[in-house]
Amino acid sequence: MTTPIARFAAVDRVDVDASLSAVELARGDRYLRLEDRASYRAAHLLVRACAAELLGCAPATLTVAQRCEVCGARDHGRPHLEEHPGVHVSLSHTRGHVAAAAAWTPCGVDVERLRPIAPPPLALSPAESRWLAAQDDPAAFLRLWVRKEALVKAGFARPDRLAEVDALEVVPDADVADWSDDEAVGALVVRPAVATPTRRAARLTHRRRQG
Repeated sequence: MTTPIARFAAVDRVDVDASLSAVELARGDRYLRLEDRASYRAAHLLVRACAAELLGCAPATLTVAQRCEVCGARDHGRPHLEEHPGVHVSLSHTRGHVAAAAAWTPCGVDVERLRPIAPPPLALSPAESRWLAAQDDPAAFLRLWVRKEALVKAGFARPDRLAEVDALEVVPDADVADWSDDEAVGALVVRPAVATPTRRAARLTHRRRQG
């Protein structure tokens, strides 16, 4: 399959016939709350399901590993498939919800449960700050934040220079999609196989999207 595969789901809806590696299990056990452990494991199973659909194989045949590009450690960093290094994968988890994506080009996905949260310092561009100030939606910042996180994961932004990327405007060569339900919001970013410099991010709205 050539079309990118992405899924957003509640943790209790994730049912994938696969097992996590010893490294993944050990990292998941670091979470103190059982709900967070469950979200971590569900995300790592869901990303196997997405990659398996893309590749046309069984999820149980795939090994998800991580490697930090800075320190070289393998218990954190960008995820990848050991058996298929040419496939790009991304995953995210928040308490109660998970998201995952697999594609032949760089991709990023993020999900956050709805809750009051203040913008981190230096995270928003001037235009984003003005947009946020005009919103009456309590979830407005999170809707913007998941886009920025997905852009980072897909390689369109750097974590230490988030204010330089305006997620409300043109992001060259990026496909951007939003998702939400009653308890969480999410975003997906995929670099298309064919460059399209005129591509624009969709306007952020309150419209719910199931998937």
